[in-house]
Amino acid sequence: MSLDRRSAQVAHFEGADRPTIATIDRGTDGSDPYLLRVIHEVGDADTVSVVGSDPVRLAFERKYVAINGRPERLRDAGSEG
Repeated sequence: MSLDRRSAQVAHFEGADRPTIATIDRGTDGSDPYLLRVIHEVGDADTVSVVGSDPVRLAFERKYVAINGRPERLRDAGSEG
C-alpha cells in the first residue's frame, strides 16, 4: 500500500494475475477517520507492505498495531519523502 496526507492506494493480491487496487481519498476527514478507513481496506492481510511519507506512514503503522496488535505483519517498503 502507498499513502500520503491526501490519499492511499491499497493493492490486494488474492490469487489474481493482477492486483485489485482500491483508492481511499481523505477528503475532509481528519487523520483518525482517514487511517481507520485505510486499515479497514487493508483488512486481515497476512503481510502489509507500506510506503509513504514518514509522518503519515508512521501514524498508519501505529494505528494499525493499536487496533490489530499484529506488528509482525507490517513491512516498511520505504519512504516517499
